[in-house]
Amino acid sequence: SLIIQLFTFLTNAQKNATISPDCDTEDGFEVNLEADGFLPNSNVHWDLVDRKNNTIALSGYFTTNGSGGFEERTFVDDISNGDYKIKFFDDADTNDRLDNNKTELSLDLSIPCKNQ
Repeated sequence: SLIIQLFTFLTNAQKNATISPDCDTEDGFEVNLEADGFLPNSNVHWDLVDRKNNTIALSGYFTTNGSGGFEERTFVDDISNGDYKIKFFDDADTNDRLDNNKTELSLDLSIPCKNQ
């Protein structure tokens, strides 16, 4: 039906993710991650990637809600100072690989903050 197609289009159009704060000066700090636009009631894989050597410092999974979003508070510690990218992607079967034709988003994270 047209309504379902429109709803699917609107749902898929709103792909975004935010992290707050996106940097810190402490050895460990809490961040709030929010995202929308992933598969509903499914799994989103995340990797914290060190930009300098392109290695994965931390990784894991979040579960999405009925609209394909999640909001998670998590503690970041035991990682070296540097510039990082947090990659999120649909991974319904939890095989650590992006599902075909699905959503992938990334955010930047710096330790310490660049302006300090």
